[in-house]
Amino acid sequence: KEVKLPQAVSVLVPRAGVLLGVAANKNYWSTTDGETIVARSFPETPINAKAGFAWTGAKFMSGSSGNSAGQYMHSTDGANWTLATIAGATAAIKVFASNGAGLVMAAASSGSFVYVSQDHGNTWTAQISPWPFAMLVYFKGLWIGTYSSNVYTSPTGQVWTSRGAVGNQVYECKLVNLGQREVLVFTGAASAPVIWTEDGITFNEMDMANVIFGDCGDVMLWADGTAATGPTGMVKREALPISFALSGWIPAKIEKFAGRIFAIRGNSDTKMFVSSDEDYGFFEREAT
Repeated sequence: KEVKLPQAVSVLVPRAGVLLGVAANKNYWSTTDGETIVARSFPETPINAKAGFAWTGAKFMSGSSGNSAGQYMHSTDGANWTLATIAGATAAIKVFASNGAGLVMAAASSGSFVYVSQDHGNTWTAQISPWPFAMLVYFKGLWIGTYSSNVYTSPTGQVWTSRGAVGNQVYECKLVNLGQREVLVFTGAASAPVIWTEDGITFNEMDMANVIFGDCGDVMLWADGTAATGPTGMVKREALPISFALSGWIPAKIEKFAGRIFAIRGNSDTKMFVSSDEDYGFFEREAT
């Protein structure tokens, strides 16, 4: 079904029972059930990318688009946000990653440092990094940081190992469950290959274009392009869901939340598609 949104957004952030719809300003919306959508406001404009958010197991962490050194935002419920500062940081905090159990890493917009916390962001320690990472993720005991097309990994944040250049500039990543296996998938520019890794050490390419990537279990979805080599067991769909075609728009972001699938077109549209279950087949059923 189509849902009217109070705010057009370009990023969907599902974390800890709350789905956030984030735009390129202070306004956003949140929902805990996928039905009631509440318009809200951040104290500062967040980074307009999913990489700017993390859930520590107790708090949301969000990077800030401002220029105040060390500044970021945190919230326990996704509705009420508090500004905070990492002491000693020389630039605004842009991205976060966490293991979901209190261990957190943050990166600033400039400078060769990352900041590590073992207590949900209450205290921080600076560690030297090779670049001001544009994206961070914690995967299988490793921190993975990206800068343009360069990928680095570290078990602690103290010593980083280069994994080389992969594809093009990396914008976002997804954790995909393939039965007993987990695969981390990175997406970048529209014409760039999609990158995936099963161990955080070896990175592989899938040659695709105009990627629309959905975090829906074992399913990848894209509007155009042909997969070369993907993870064994991953379902790949090259056709757009029929209801998108009938409605005359292509989804920009797709996320799974509260047992359903949510799809938005981007920051120019105030409507969203919501499924009745976690199966992509709902699109065809809704259209008939």
